[in-house]
Amino acid sequence: MKHLWLLLLALIILWGCHGISKPSGGNNGQNWLLFRGDTEFSGYADVKLSPKPVLLWNYKSEARTASS
Repeated sequence: MKHLWLLLLALIILWGCHGISKPSGGNNGQNWLLFRGDTEFSGYADVKLSPKPVLLWNYKSEARTASS
């Protein structure tokens, strides 16, 4: 009986982990819901970029900025 409970617990854990390592941006890679895009933090996106990118926004801070 103890083995049956352990098997059931293992199946529940495996079922809960199903699909964890899928990319966060869906199939087009443009909407990153995680830092660096996926659970491996690869920062890779399988999309084509424009030959002439355009700056969309800029921010000038009046104070010193620190980042992690």
